[in-house]
Amino acid sequence: MKVGEIKALYDEAKAELDEVEEQLAACNSELKSLNKEKSRLTKKAESAELEAKKLSVKVAKFHKEKTNAERLISSMLKKYPWIESEKDAFGVAGGDYDFESTDPSGMSAQLKTLKNEQESLAKKINKKVMGMIEKAEGEYTELLRKRKVVENDKKKIQAVIEELDAAKKSELERTWLKVNRDFGSIFSTLLPGTSAKLEPPEGMQAWEGLEVKVAFGDVWKQSLTELSGGQRSLLALSL
Repeated sequence: MKVGEIKALYDEAKAELDEVEEQLAACNSELKSLNKEKSRLTKKAESAELEAKKLSVKVAKFHKEKTNAERLISSMLKKYPWIESEKDAFGVAGGDYDFESTDPSGMSAQLKTLKNEQESLAKKINKKVMGMIEKAEGEYTELLRKRKVVENDKKKIQAVIEELDAAKKSELERTWLKVNRDFGSIFSTLLPGTSAKLEPPEGMQAWEGLEVKVAFGDVWKQSLTELSGGQRSLLALSL
């Protein structure tokens, strides 16, 4: 595979990676939005459940008070037989037996109202809020699945890029060794007693850059400016 072909494949894989990373960022943004919506709906459901619990406490309280009142009436009827003859006066406003504040029938009506409110609230929670939460959770799960797919695709593309990069480096090094060998041979033929080579600067690899080195005998020149114009021309011909 030629260096140019490898570079083209590398560039194509890099572009795919950039696109996948954009998709991943979009997924993350949508996940964040869904998490926020889920949190809002959960808080709404918790608030509704709290109200339902409060109503349940009130219902239990009124039910207990109603039961206690009924027991008290039954006990008093047995203990005080005269109540039976006076009961028509019970609950009369301003009378001797004004029990409006603790009227069992009134408490029963209030208990019924509270039960109706509780049932209505329970239906709203079960059908609307819980439905919205389930939908949000479903979308959240689907996005997690999509993100997993995108992440797997990203790993595959990265693996291809690494493989192409390694192939590019290997091909460049092979080409460098061949060119370096031919370059040294041609230059020493054109200018006997000399040596020439291409090598990477200190601390670098061949695929990062190369520089020309020339030696006369065993002495390597520090710079090409030390060569004459003719020597530099022969050096250029060798390449």
